[in-house]
Amino acid sequence: MLKMTIQETEHARQRRAERAIDKKDLELAVKNGRELPCRFGRKYHYKGITYIVSWDGIREITCYASSFKMKRVYISAELLQQYARSFLLEVEHGNSCGYVW
Repeated sequence: MLKMTIQETEHARQRRAERAIDKKDLELAVKNGRELPCRFGRKYHYKGITYIVSWDGIREITCYASSFKMKRVYISAELLQQYARSFLLEVEHGNSCGYVW
C-alpha cells in the first residue's frame, strides 16, 4: 500500500502547533475523514477537527477544531466591570496576552 505524504506549509505547521493537532491525524483525516465542499482546496472533517489541503491533496493549508455548541451564559454588569478593570490593569502592566474582544 502506498503511503501518502502531505507537505506541510509554514502556516499549517504553526496552526497545528498552536492547536495541539498531530500531523498523523491529518493523514488519517484524508484517508478516513468526510470530505466537505471547500472553495480553497479540499476540506476533510475527522474526529472534531477540520483540515484543508490543496486541490491536488499534496499540501496542507490549515486545520482547526470544528465548531461546537456552547451554552450561553449571562454575566452581571458588575462582573463585566470587574473583568474590564482587571484586563486593563494587565495591559497597563504588560502582563496581558494582548487579546482584545
